[in-house]
Amino acid sequence: MYRSVNTAGIISVALLLMLGCATSKAKGPTPQEQITAAMQEFKAAWEARDVDRILACYAPDYRYSDGSDLTELRQFAERAKEMSDLHIEVPLDDMQITMQENIGLVRIRSRLSSPDRKGQFLLDHRLRESDGKWLIFWSHAEEAD
Repeated sequence: MYRSVNTAGIISVALLLMLGCATSKAKGPTPQEQITAAMQEFKAAWEARDVDRILACYAPDYRYSDGSDLTELRQFAERAKEMSDLHIEVPLDDMQITMQENIGLVRIRSRLSSPDRKGQFLLDHRLRESDGKWLIFWSHAEEAD
């Protein structure tokens, strides 16, 4: 009797576990995790100076805070690519991500250096999801102390 009750108990637990696994939805990455991945690609693209990868991080209707768009961004990225003495560094250690409804707000610190100039900048980006990919649609940079 003990053996059949024990076996029935084990089978019941196994069925409950299987049922629970079958009905629970697999969780995908959170928006913050997706934005982090998008910013890791942003970092890699800029540090590699890969213009096509850089532009792929931005939405087609991208605007910089001064009103410039993807055309000016492409020109800047192409100039940066040609400047062999320009060093671009985008550390993400202190990246801050906050969400406002369906928009991700990101603040990161970047460093640019060349033989005649060195500086740190605070970059503010706004991202939104488009076809499963988080893209930068607005940004602003200011010199940091």
